[in-house]
Amino acid sequence: MTLIELGHHQGWNDELEQSQEILGPSRVLGSWLWAIDMGTLTASRAIADAFCIDPQRARLGAPIVDYFPAVHPDDRARFDADVTRSVETGSEFFCEYRVVDRNGATRWLWDRGQCIEMRDGQPLRYLGVVVDVTRSNTALDSIAGHLMAARAITQRTGESMLRYFIDMALHELASRMAAKQKRAARLQHDRS
Repeated sequence: MTLIELGHHQGWNDELEQSQEILGPSRVLGSWLWAIDMGTLTASRAIADAFCIDPQRARLGAPIVDYFPAVHPDDRARFDADVTRSVETGSEFFCEYRVVDRNGATRWLWDRGQCIEMRDGQPLRYLGVVVDVTRSNTALDSIAGHLMAARAITQRTGESMLRYFIDMALHELASRMAAKQKRAARLQHDRS
């Protein structure tokens, strides 16, 4: 069975479509295959680029520890805990975290994987997908920043009606962000 057939067989296409609805403007970077027993992660070119790994090495299976330094220091402990929990329990892996690319830019990634092979109750292989959600997160932050700046101006100028509409927009934005976080938390809970 090929990885594509395996992914389709496990319903990944349906789940990816649902995830795309939740994530909004995002870009699928590709898939990865983690051979735990070999300590290697085989990944697409775009994933390799995000993690500052030579694409040829990633295609052949680079040591998984080579990927970890790209994970943002503030997210590393949570990332490590999620990986450890998934391997110890053989459960699904799900994590949203930041990486710092070769140019020093920070990117937000949504990473999801599932154990596809076990031996004697121990996971041997995980298959996963990485989605770059930077644009989605950046867009919401940018909108909120602009609205807060506009609100401050309306407070200084006494434009109460305009401030009222800005407050409504901020409330709507906060509701959307909370709903997005709630859906992400539900996805994470469902995998437990």
